[in-house]
Amino acid sequence: GEGKVRTILRRGYATFKAALANIRDKVQLEVVARWDLEWVLGEVAREKPIAELKGEIGNDASPASIQERVRLGEMVKRSLDRRREEHEREALKALAPCARDIRQNPLFDDSFVLNLAVLVEKERQDELDRALEQLDKKLDGRLNVRRVGPLPPYSFCTVEVKPLSREEIERA
Repeated sequence: GEGKVRTILRRGYATFKAALANIRDKVQLEVVARWDLEWVLGEVAREKPIAELKGEIGNDASPASIQERVRLGEMVKRSLDRRREEHEREALKALAPCARDIRQNPLFDDSFVLNLAVLVEKERQDELDRALEQLDKKLDGRLNVRRVGPLPPYSFCTVEVKPLSREEIERA
């Protein structure tokens, strides 16, 4: 009810004020990168160990080849993960100088390489855009990089309000 909300705001005033001060004059930008799965899987398929195993398996769909197919799938997954981690490191390195903070968000599906929330001072948005352009040139079209925002910095300012029982208060 309204009374409880007023109490929370009164008691948490200093906490709320500090949290808001941390995001004052800042915005959140979302940086999302995807790759063309068909293209990247073609690249992975040309890696020597993967190509060799795929050649050995051929069109064999017998139960005897199941274990080899599983091994092939695991090799492909490791290769995709390695490539994703490399791209993530490159992006974080490129964006860090102009960002106040960066949070990694979950990837929605296998076509996603990056999903970052970037906290940046309002006046440094152009700098971040230039860093993204340089990253895009470095990646030479291997990824489709998008920037969304500016948005409110919701990923960087969380204040948890939790009611305590009498027992918890007494123990404290």
